[in-house]
Amino acid sequence: MTERSLPMDVMRPVLSFNPLPINHTELAGHLAVERSSLPQIVGQFGLTQASGRNPWPRIWRTIHRIEGTLLAGHLAHLRRLHASPILDGIDDLAIALTAPLMTFSEMAQVLGSKPDTLSRALREKRIELPIPVIQLGPRLRRYRPLEVFLWRDENMLLDLPTPVSPHPMTTLQGSPGDPLRQPSATFAAQPSGTTPRSETTPTSPQKALFGTFARNSRPSGG
Repeated sequence: MTERSLPMDVMRPVLSFNPLPINHTELAGHLAVERSSLPQIVGQFGLTQASGRNPWPRIWRTIHRIEGTLLAGHLAHLRRLHASPILDGIDDLAIALTAPLMTFSEMAQVLGSKPDTLSRALREKRIELPIPVIQLGPRLRRYRPLEVFLWRDENMLLDLPTPVSPHPMTTLQGSPGDPLRQPSATFAAQPSGTTPRSETTPTSPQKALFGTFARNSRPSGG
């Protein structure tokens, strides 16, 4: 596998062209949550095991709200549309998406912002964040590392395909005024070539994320 352009945080999982089912401890690691909180998350998303383990296609459909069977074709489609050094460094999109998710704080730091500053700007609706969020609970926002790095380095959205057979939505509510309290399906991008689902369609990706906030508040050293 070519790794020349893929950020190291995306390459954390052991690489294989056949992601094997994982147990609950490994699933907790992928979701970046405590093992003790996993039963509630599994229950609210309706994730069921097979022979005592969690198959990746089920994890992607129920928690990520993406269709794992379409990932290979989607990667090829994106490569035809975009000149992307990061995507060129990926042999298997499914493998890349097994990376442990980022917390809000980790995502903010990668984007060069202090978590509290970014959270306040989002809450006050001074900026928009087009990166899809996986809402595991009222205060549990998670992000796929590949999407964070693609946005930061190439101003590009991954536009992952949504499930072929939609899974029942799980309603999760965050704190009042929290712009990221919706479940992840609310932010899941439609297939490539369509407008991503969001409240507004930004005219400039970088402006949508930082805008004036970037010029005035974004730290220079991360």
